[in-house]
Amino acid sequence: ASRAERAALEAVTGELAEHETQVAVQSAATPPYSLHTATLTGLPSTPRVISLLERQAALRASCLAVERFAENLDDPELREIVRLRFMAPRRYSWQEIALVLGYRAEHTPKRKLAAYLEVYNMNKNEP
Repeated sequence: ASRAERAALEAVTGELAEHETQVAVQSAATPPYSLHTATLTGLPSTPRVISLLERQAALRASCLAVERFAENLDDPELREIVRLRFMAPRRYSWQEIALVLGYRAEHTPKRKLAAYLEVYNMNKNEP
C-alpha cells in the first residue's frame, strides 16, 4: 500500500470515529443486577457509514498485502528498501534510503528494487 492509501485509511478511520454514537441506557441485566446506567457505543448503519466501513476494509487489506510482500522478501536490504519507501510513516526519498543503507547514490537502492520487481513480475506472469 502506498502512503496515500495509508493516509486514506487514517482519514476513513477518523471519519468513522466522528459517526460513532454513544447511548446511555438503564440496565439490570449484568452483575450486580441492580438498575444502573450502561453506555453503549457504536456506529449507525447509515449508507455513508456502511460505505466507509467497506472502504476501510479494502484499504486495510491493501496495506496488509504490502506488509506481507515485504515480510516474504529474502533479501533484508530489499525488505528495508520496501519498508522505507512504502511502509514508513513518512516518505523517505531515494537519497535518504541510500544513506540509511550506506550507499552514496540514490540510484543503487532504486535500481535494486526495480530489478527485483522486474524479475518478480516476469515470474508472476509466466504460465
